[in-house]
Amino acid sequence: MAEVKDWALGVASKVAKVSVTERQVGDVFVVSVAGNIITDGSAVRVREIIRRLLAEGRRKILLDMAHVRWVDSMGLGVLVSALVSAMREGGQIKLLKVRQNVKDLLSVTKLDTVFTAYDDEAEALNAYL
Repeated sequence: MAEVKDWALGVASKVAKVSVTERQVGDVFVVSVAGNIITDGSAVRVREIIRRLLAEGRRKILLDMAHVRWVDSMGLGVLVSALVSAMREGGQIKLLKVRQNVKDLLSVTKLDTVFTAYDDEAEALNAYL
C-alpha cells in the first residue's frame, strides 16, 4: 500500500501544473480547474481566484473538477476555506464532475457531507435557483 501512495505522490508532484478558466452562466460562475489542487502553489491559485470572485460579489460558484487529478490536504483546506468564506457572504460553492479518486478522498474525510457535488452541469446550475 505504501508503494501505491509513494507512486501517487510522485505522479502528483510531476504533474503539479494547474490551469483555471472561468465562465459565467446566468448568475453562476463556473470555475474549471485542470491539474492538481496541491501544496505546490496550485491550491493557492485556486484559493485566490475564489477569493477574487467573492470580493467581486459573485456568490454562486460552481467548481468544475472534471480534470482535477489529485487534491492533497492543502487543497482540501482551500476548498473548505472557500466554502466557509462563500457561506459567510451568503454564497454557495458546489462541485461538478468530481473524479472517483477525489470523491473517495471527500468520503474518507467526511467532506462529502459538506460539499454538494453534481455529475451534470445543467442539474448543478438549476440547483442554484
